[in-house]
Amino acid sequence: DSNGCAGNCNTIVTIISELIASFTATSYNGCAPLTVYFTNNSSYAITYLWEFGDGFISLDESPSHTYINPGTYNVTLNAYGGPGSDSASVTAQVLVSASPVANFQAFPQTIIEDGDTVYFADNSIDAWSWSWDFGDPASGADNYSLLQNPIHIYSSIGMYDVTLIVANAY
Repeated sequence: DSNGCAGNCNTIVTIISELIASFTATSYNGCAPLTVYFTNNSSYAITYLWEFGDGFISLDESPSHTYINPGTYNVTLNAYGGPGSDSASVTAQVLVSASPVANFQAFPQTIIEDGDTVYFADNSIDAWSWSWDFGDPASGADNYSLLQNPIHIYSSIGMYDVTLIVANAY
């Protein structure tokens, strides 16, 4: 005070860190099998429990997980603090879509003479678009097709590697 006398006062100050559970993922949707890498952005947590929504769990800080089957999965990160029962959780959804399966047949499978026509029958599953490469670069632009069931006239006798790439809405 103004007379030079001192006084003391003591108190206890408690500083509490707010535990926050937070994460991001490399992808929240895609086709099966879908591998997702999770990045843990939690604050003031010491241990973690991840629940991927398909029966699998992880105790890793930032795990990855592969979803085999199509479906919608609720991913939950449970973050736990130091002493006591301090915990927080956050949930996000991962949508895994069905992948198309490419398959086809060719008739005839053996070309006997130049200019033979080969008929291709698409047997793909869940395909919405088709991209064919008939393996016949000598045929120029006719070497490719976007039709579901195309035909191709081969320029010469030989062996050709035919490729079909299919896609769906996902």
